[in-house]
Amino acid sequence: MLIQGELPTKLIKFIFGRGEYAATKSEVNHIGIAFLLPFPVAFIVGLIVGFIFQSTNAILVVSLLELASIIGIYFWAKTILKNSAKRIKIDAAQAS
Repeated sequence: MLIQGELPTKLIKFIFGRGEYAATKSEVNHIGIAFLLPFPVAFIVGLIVGFIFQSTNAILVVSLLELASIIGIYFWAKTILKNSAKRIKIDAAQAS
């Protein structure tokens, strides 16, 4: 749904909690792509860290990187959705 530009409202309210969430098609596409990125990025960084340091700490580094990126993407997406909802509300008020 996110890649098609549709906002799954029930899922968004479950993930982000109560509130008004809206977004344009391009914003929804960006959020969908951002939610897909942590795993491949962590995989690639894990390979690089594993080759460079050749230690078991590579797993810890990759896990922390993936966790930090997921938390960062969560707050980024929530901010985008909240701001977009406000902007859409303002645009609708000005149109009427």
